[in-house]
Amino acid sequence: MGLFDFFGTTESDDNTPEEGIVKGKDSTFPKVVIKRLKPHSNSSHMQLYCHIENDWPQEVELDKITIFNTTRELDYIMRPHDEREFLVYDGPALTSEQSHANLVYRTMQEGDYFETIYRITFSYNAADKTYLPSDAHLEGPVHDIFG
Repeated sequence: MGLFDFFGTTESDDNTPEEGIVKGKDSTFPKVVIKRLKPHSNSSHMQLYCHIENDWPQEVELDKITIFNTTRELDYIMRPHDEREFLVYDGPALTSEQSHANLVYRTMQEGDYFETIYRITFSYNAADKTYLPSDAHLEGPVHDIFG
């Protein structure tokens, strides 16, 4: 038994505590992140694609994303460290900044739900008075939402 085994704080090579998710300790929560945004827009309509990455050594199921006052069910299982592009918004072009997005996912092993919150930044197009999302910035730690 190693020194760290005695204290119960050993970690595996991927910085995930061996005991798994510890309630109340957000550093042990799985992290699924929006890596980049890819908008497609004309003056009246916009589609937004997000590249989402499972930065966790186990499978997770992407549940849903809420962005620009719309919720899109994703219902997709991501393998460990997998990255994929998803259409997350398909609707009217934005005429104001709606600055937050929420991504909800669950671990496949424990069935526990988590959420990450993002602040969205925009560029403004003066010609047609629309806003185009440019980046997503993670705000704060991962939240255990049904914990």
